[in-house]
Amino acid sequence: MDEHQLAARVQQVEAEGKSRFGDDWSKYVSAIGKVAGGNPQQLGAAMREVLSQNDPATIVQQAGREALANLASGNVGGVPDAEAERQWSAIRDRERREWRTLKGHR
Repeated sequence: MDEHQLAARVQQVEAEGKSRFGDDWSKYVSAIGKVAGGNPQQLGAAMREVLSQNDPATIVQQAGREALANLASGNVGGVPDAEAERQWSAIRDRERREWRTLKGHR
């Protein structure tokens, strides 16, 4: 995959991720960037691998959730990230409300 094809595929996955996962998508992508530590070669190789999979948006979403949870709990850098804590808490609160509604609870 050349650079043009890679950029087009990233844009496609980005649009799909935003469509499927809403506002949480950007939080997940940002968390991955923070956890990755800014090593462009390592991140680029990992992204090429993810983009070659059947459902890269879900892979990014799952990795992002894990990264956000790790940042929030202090598993990265040894100190909890206050912004990640706030974001993680809001996501989990919403998920709990949705689950209760789905199950017929208030």
